[in-house]
Amino acid sequence: MGTFTCSSGLATIDAATLYLTAIGGILVNINTDEDEDSQIIVALPSDAIDSIADFEDDYIGLVLTNDASSSTVFPITASFDSSTNKLRFDEVDPDTNITTSTNDVNGYATLSTSNSPSNGFVSGTFYIDSATSDTYKIICSTSIDIFSSGKNFLFCIGQTPELGVDQMFNMLLISK
Repeated sequence: MGTFTCSSGLATIDAATLYLTAIGGILVNINTDEDEDSQIIVALPSDAIDSIADFEDDYIGLVLTNDASSSTVFPITASFDSSTNKLRFDEVDPDTNITTSTNDVNGYATLSTSNSPSNGFVSGTFYIDSATSDTYKIICSTSIDIFSSGKNFLFCIGQTPELGVDQMFNMLLISK
């Protein structure tokens, strides 16, 4: 390991840059020397979840999909219904804010287990509307009332529903 330096919330070590917040958040950009191979790690403070129902709200955010050759980002809206523990997410056109199904990223996630594998996480399954019979595992790092803002935050990761391909499906959401 190289030398760790830090100044005004910006730290560096070897080919990694760390962006630190005063109240416990961090973004890490790994392998900054190579744009094509750069990787990002997001870490936010979280506490034990009292109830999955605490996520009842409307959200905005992004779905990120990637495979060996490309990555793509889609704007989404989402709504969590605590009576069913289902999170509905839909791609929206960023210019019109109208729901679209152009890129096949609309679907549902059912959040079923809280504080597993650790406090602040929820896990469950999700499916995409075009393949409702295919469900995939999803796990989300969460924060209720993140940074005392009155907003909820979810950062979810799951397997992309592509048959025979090991890809990732990422969803970042913040309540409206």
